[in-house]
Amino acid sequence: MSTLKDSMSLAASVATFDGTNWIMFERTMTAYLRIQGFADLIESDYKVPRALEKAEISTWNAGPGEEAKSKELYHRLDKMKDLSDNYIKNNSKVMGYLTLQLVPSLQAIVSEYHTARDVWARLKTLYGTPGTALIFVDFMKVINWKFDASHDPSTSISQFLSLIQRLATHKIDLPEMVKAMFVLNALPKQWDGVTGVTHYGDTRGYQGWYSLLGYCGTWFRAVLRSRHSNYTESNCIGRVYE
Repeated sequence: MSTLKDSMSLAASVATFDGTNWIMFERTMTAYLRIQGFADLIESDYKVPRALEKAEISTWNAGPGEEAKSKELYHRLDKMKDLSDNYIKNNSKVMGYLTLQLVPSLQAIVSEYHTARDVWARLKTLYGTPGTALIFVDFMKVINWKFDASHDPSTSISQFLSLIQRLATHKIDLPEMVKAMFVLNALPKQWDGVTGVTHYGDTRGYQGWYSLLGYCGTWFRAVLRSRHSNYTESNCIGRVYE
């Protein structure tokens, strides 16, 4: 069973939804709810357990009785009540999780509905299918994406791959050569040697934009090693293949 500390740590990994990052929010929130055992409560086909009606509550309060039929009815109502009570408790938790992971301007959406399923459906309707403007924002992020020459490129590479994946999700499939051009355009001036490496072509192992991303990481580490030796661009090109 997860502790409160574990639960808080997991919750911290859920992206805060601001209206523009639905894909990341959907993935992390769904994963979190799955770990907590509540993922089914936001599924569109989830059937909310029916609460007992007033007459049924009176029957349940009277107890099982002595007759077999009375006992059978009581146990059926008891099971229904248990399912309903558990749902109310768990639904309240999920509603709370959703509220905490929405920016303040969006939290009012939660208060408009009684079930986490309906809140999730509303969020998905509003933000799950981004319009042209939001897709264009991601496209501009790809165009303006740059490496930081002073930091390991792994973080920048992850950001770039995430953007490419998001565009592909919305049926914006960029040609392989265009992706390679974006990567080359993102190189800092200090990494001009990476472009030189690609000139070696297939004879030196370059096989596309994805491989080029790998070269960027290798190049960065080669430069670090060369700082304590005789640094030349040709040294770094050679060390890419060490």
